Amino acid sequence: MEASGGKRRREDQELQGSPSIAHVLGDWVRIERTSSESVIPRPNHFLSLEEAFYRAFILGNMRIRAASEDRIMELSEAWSLFSERNAEFQRNFVVYHHYCQRGWKLIQGTKYGCNFLLYPREDGDNSVRHKHAPYAVQILPDGIDGMTWLEVSKELILASVEAVGAGEDGERPRSILSYEDACKMRVSEMKIARWEPERDR
Repeated sequence: MEASGGKRRREDQELQGSPSIAHVLGDWVRIERTSSESVIPRPNHFLSLEEAFYRAFILGNMRIRAASEDRIMELSEAWSLFSERNAEFQRNFVVYHHYCQRGWKLIQGTKYGCNFLLYPREDGDNSVRHKHAPYAVQILPDGIDGMTWLEVSKELILASVEAVGAGEDGERPRSILSYEDACKMRVSEMKIARWEPERDR
């Protein structure tokens, strides 16, 4: 579900203004009505759980409809549902939020074998500045301190999530984390530059 810069820019523009409406389909959230009544959502207009949660409850430009009822989900309800739908949601959201708050635009990196691609934002705009993302982000599983090698043609960032106030063993069951707990978690990073034989010999 990758998107080019131009396609993604149009999607961002559609989600500006009055909130869009979306509903949950498995591990994804589908846009069913955009902020513009003149824009008909495409059948494949999906967002990841972390992106949908960020847009709905941090940016406030989207509303998520409960699947079986004609009502809008509250933050705690969406957090619990998304955590049940995807065991990695909480960790992914912490990393997604971490980079969004630092001015990056994140897009799912499944096509490149990583969690996210990072794009710089233009000043005062949500659009992607460059055609290609300069960085790929891979989130390390809990308890993994070693390297994970990926076939990516970008500089790689290894990110790990560290809980604040964890137990003596440094671990805390992620399934019981609330949204408030997740907001206290730290993200550690390690950037790995791509080795180019012709340049670095």
